[in-house]
Amino acid sequence: MTRSRKTLEREKMKVWQKVLLCWLFFSASTSLLAVKMQDRQWFSLKNGNVSFELPTNWQAKKNLLGMPLMILGPKKKESRITIGVIPTGIPLSKWNPKELGQKKHRDYYFKSKKKFLEKINGKIIKILPYKKEKWTNTKEVHSIGHRYAVNSITFVERVYYVSCDKKVFQMKGLYKEKDYRAGDKKIETVLQSFNCKMGGL
Repeated sequence: MTRSRKTLEREKMKVWQKVLLCWLFFSASTSLLAVKMQDRQWFSLKNGNVSFELPTNWQAKKNLLGMPLMILGPKKKESRITIGVIPTGIPLSKWNPKELGQKKHRDYYFKSKKKFLEKINGKIIKILPYKKEKWTNTKEVHSIGHRYAVNSITFVERVYYVSCDKKVFQMKGLYKEKDYRAGDKKIETVLQSFNCKMGGL
């Protein structure tokens, strides 16, 4: 991993950590951008335009907690499923997805997560290994993640690196494990509906 790539990863990690800290106590309502079931919505973002099909009572908010686009599942008490979306602007030609499966990348990823969780009295429970996936509109998706506990509550985090229109997009699913079960895995349906478009809408 080059120095510039490490710098980029550290910057992204700071964003994700801010999101996590806020998300753990997130209860404020947000403005609704998309609610109709299976109604595709496009969002104009820096470095790329993205779209998703959102189930009823799911929301999407731009520039929330420093995230270009945040997708929010229905609020349940003081928590909800979240999906953060970052158009990295990295050309596909300059990205090597095989790095995600390499030991040095896995060690870097989990070391940074462990260090952060120790600050909030959390711990990693299980590593979710690297895997290559295929979504409806995207042929190449690579992911890595982990399950962890904070204050006796189990969370699941999985980071996705998605190639679309010759660019790399990063997405992160974060949720309480019990919310995932109760949500009937809708997060997977939302993620796999992802599509992108370079240029104007």
